[in-house]
Amino acid sequence: MDNNKKYIILVEGKADKKFIKDYIKYQYQIDTDINDNIIIEENGGKSFNKNNINNIQKYIDDDYELAVIFDADNNFEEAKNNIKTNLNIDDNNIFLFPNNNSLGTLEDILSNIAVIKDIINCFDKYTNCIDSIPETITPAKKSKIYAYLESIKSYDKKTITEDKRDYTENF
Repeated sequence: MDNNKKYIILVEGKADKKFIKDYIKYQYQIDTDINDNIIIEENGGKSFNKNNINNIQKYIDDDYELAVIFDADNNFEEAKNNIKTNLNIDDNNIFLFPNNNSLGTLEDILSNIAVIKDIINCFDKYTNCIDSIPETITPAKKSKIYAYLESIKSYDKKTITEDKRDYTENF
């Protein structure tokens, strides 16, 4: 990451914002809370509205380089085309979780890097059990991460919400 450049990083939501913030601090020793050259903005999901686009454009007009980090979810090409169409940017400025190549989400990354795999495995068994019951809905992947953190004795329930998690511990 070039310290002389200014970046605006657009992410889907709170968990993505906190994860990217922690990643930048861990990987580059840059605290985005006090560094004005890196701004991380939540889009509020994968849909775009005029206000969000106008807000991002203000940063671009002020010489910030735009990077978009969203989930690939269940359709990689559709996710990428949605971003390209709405923000008029090329592939080099887009990264789709989990690895910019596969289908998935931030929660897939977190499940894969979880320190205590047994908790993740228990939740997967629970999900499989729920799936076997007619007329039920599979719990969201976000539920797995919340349950994982809630199951670790050292975690305070106040610190496991998406915007307060410390992604440098237990992952």
